[in-house]
Amino acid sequence: MKVTQKQFLLFQNYCKAYQQEFGLNHWTLYFRLKKIHSYANNNTDDQYVATITLADEYDKSDIDIAGGINLHLMQTAKHEMLHVIIGKLYFLGWKRDTSSKELLSANEEAVSLLEKII
Repeated sequence: MKVTQKQFLLFQNYCKAYQQEFGLNHWTLYFRLKKIHSYANNNTDDQYVATITLADEYDKSDIDIAGGINLHLMQTAKHEMLHVIIGKLYFLGWKRDTSSKELLSANEEAVSLLEKII
């Protein structure tokens, strides 16, 4: 089943709603719709930029199990935005020159955001 432009926009709106709810307004979000081997994925950096990619096609049986496309898109958006919460920490963990101070700061930032939503 191909994802329509309307569904892609709905996914973006769900992501933006979670961005507000999770206190991630300092992040810049970019969205892509393309063929990937998962429902969605994201790339983040240490400058608060996240690119979220939604798969352009789904297996209809996965959508039916999930309770329909709208619910599936909402759950996928939430999942990707939770990745954004720890995105900077994840990015810094892969950099060879990351200092322990940078890691500690990113870790505290992620925990502070989680405190607000849990």
